[in-house]
Amino acid sequence: MATMTEKRAASIKKELEKYNNQLIRRKALLEKKIQKAVKLGANWSDEEAREHYDTCTYEQRAAWFDLSITRDSVKEAEEHIENATKRLNAILPELAAVEAKTQEDERIEEIKTSFEKRLSLEDYIKAQEEYQRWLKWFKAECLKDGIIIDHYGNHLINGSLKNGKHFSMLINDGYTERSFHCYTLYIDNECIFTSGLFETAYKALRN
Repeated sequence: MATMTEKRAASIKKELEKYNNQLIRRKALLEKKIQKAVKLGANWSDEEAREHYDTCTYEQRAAWFDLSITRDSVKEAEEHIENATKRLNAILPELAAVEAKTQEDERIEEIKTSFEKRLSLEDYIKAQEEYQRWLKWFKAECLKDGIIIDHYGNHLINGSLKNGKHFSMLINDGYTERSFHCYTLYIDNECIFTSGLFETAYKALRN
């Protein structure tokens, strides 16, 4: 589900696309108006138009007027683009932080999903080669966050953190489905919590 920041960014990007397309059309129209004004000798600036006002023909005045209106419309589109670009740039750092958090949460979810799959794989001993490949990947992913896995088992994970502290995660015993997915977490023999999901424990270890 998109956050408010992502929705705002998407809205501004849509707005920019609209104004950029608008600018392309208006510039194409401006080129035609310029060509017509040049043909009639009326490709004037505002100051030049005032100078020719009493001596120009109706066709020249009409061509210049059309040209002036189209120039203003091009300028208006450019101002809209500039304004939208400023607003987009202002939220880009916040958007980057949101995207980084989303990627981080997805990565932890991948570790968690894979971890829970291993817990439910009763015959992993028979598939030792596959299991060892997974365990190597699991340890490498944890190591990226400074978490060193010394032991991994269906009921216990332990190791050390980047600050040198030791930890252990014990699967909870119980009769509810939640118990199958919750852990008691110890860091340096201090109980951090007694019923937390894998992602909760992982974030606590990482931080």
